[in-house]
Amino acid sequence: MLMGNGLGSAITKDGNPLALHYVMFLPALISQASQEQMAYWIGRAWAGQIIGTYAQTELGHGSFLRGLETTATYDPDSEEFVLHSPTITSIKWWPGGLGKTANHAVVMAQLYTEGKCWGPHAFIVQLRDLDTHASLPGISVGEIGPRLGTNSQDNGFLRLHHVRIPRLHMLMQHAQVTKSGEYVQPASSKLTYGTMVFVRVAICFDAGRQLQRAVTIATRYSAVRRQSELVPGEGEVQVLDYQTQQHKLLPQLATVFAVTFSARRLWETYNSVTHGPKEAQLALLPELHVLSCGLKAACASDCSLGCDVCRLACGGHGYLASSNLPRIVTATTATQTYEGENTVMWLQVARYVTFSSAIYRTASMVQVLSCLFQQLAQVARTYLYLLKVYSDGLESGEEAGPSVQFLREPRPDLTAPSHARLTNYGLVMGWRVAVVALLQEAQQELQRRVAAGQQPDRARDACSLTLVDAAQCYIRGHMCCQFVAGVDELQGLSAGTTLVLQQLCRLYLLYHASSSHLLRHGWLSGADVSQLEAEYRALLTELRQDAVAL
Repeated sequence: MLMGNGLGSAITKDGNPLALHYVMFLPALISQASQEQMAYWIGRAWAGQIIGTYAQTELGHGSFLRGLETTATYDPDSEEFVLHSPTITSIKWWPGGLGKTANHAVVMAQLYTEGKCWGPHAFIVQLRDLDTHASLPGISVGEIGPRLGTNSQDNGFLRLHHVRIPRLHMLMQHAQVTKSGEYVQPASSKLTYGTMVFVRVAICFDAGRQLQRAVTIATRYSAVRRQSELVPGEGEVQVLDYQTQQHKLLPQLATVFAVTFSARRLWETYNSVTHGPKEAQLALLPELHVLSCGLKAACASDCSLGCDVCRLACGGHGYLASSNLPRIVTATTATQTYEGENTVMWLQVARYVTFSSAIYRTASMVQVLSCLFQQLAQVARTYLYLLKVYSDGLESGEEAGPSVQFLREPRPDLTAPSHARLTNYGLVMGWRVAVVALLQEAQQELQRRVAAGQQPDRARDACSLTLVDAAQCYIRGHMCCQFVAGVDELQGLSAGTTLVLQQLCRLYLLYHASSSHLLRHGWLSGADVSQLEAEYRALLTELRQDAVAL
């Protein structure tokens, strides 16, 4: 239901104090509580008898989960956990709804039992009296102060002073602590990925919804606003008739669809995995987790920048609060830092792609690309389709590269009449080639530094910019692929609507094909770039007439 309605549909003008109750507190219970715990908590939470939030980030630690300082020490004599914030930096900081609204929280704390630390685990803690709403003994809680935006979300702080909770308030679907204090390890630490995947998909949907609002406002404004004469004496024209304005807005319009197709596909895959056999969860949740990290970072960044482009496209009027654009911009900007700061997300994707990079040492580009698509097919079934088309070309005896038929198609063009045009699949494949090349660069640089005596971790950090580039190419290619496949799979639309969506998809691919990585690593030639730029400009003209309808 949450995904169907979209998180954005529940957002107030400046944030929603109940957002984390539905998007993090309830999902955490569903994915981490035992059956007995869910029977006790879920009904009350769903009915609003208790209001929860999710308290993980601390004043001193955000994305570095292992560095959390809040402790939960088990006392076997009383069968209770003692939760404590030992330092100023261990104060929980930022949870939405914590400042004034929530009376419960899922608190992430370092678990100590039998003299050993077992790492961060989730605990349900009651914060406020259910009748008076006063904070309970040992709990200091309040708002953190005004923010750049979302000030209705009452982001708060929480400091715990030796607060005791029952043993069964530790969420125990995966790991348990017995009455005697024995720690029972989970079957796999990977099982905790589910909540993070859920939340990050929600962020993708929300960021896309905000860009949807911004581009709707800016496109309608540009169709109404008239400014200057294109041809002297013919009167002022709609701002949207200018190619420069089309270049600002139409790629943002296409981005909304790219985000939607990508987030929906990840959400469908996540649901199919989590409702499947436990073995499938263990095998696929790490890949889904990494893909959700990358999509969260890409969608947050694309949509944040896109919303500001829409604001700028409205000139001075976009700076007015009444345009709603300043609020949209500030709300969307926040997605780049909460639930995983974007740079940290990219480094996680880079780490995964690097660890999976043994396939990149295969002898030929044919094997490299084939292995790569087989790997990616595990997390996105769309790649099975691309792999089949690509394999069919190889089996027919064609060489890998720009001459493979499905990568290029003949198309007479004014700028290069004899040059075959890169197809959508050819452009998608270019991102995969860039990933391969960037990982090879990083590997060579890493080996050079280690051979020169540099400590391996420091050598890896020195290669992090290249690795982040590889991660971003990996995700951009995924989003391009999802857009292509999403349009191809649509049914029941008129021929005209289908054509417009195909054009919009092509525009998105061409807009991002200007990346230097596709040119630098040899997938595009100078002639390709000139041809693609000409096609891009032609598509701006074609799609201008459908911009408002889209």
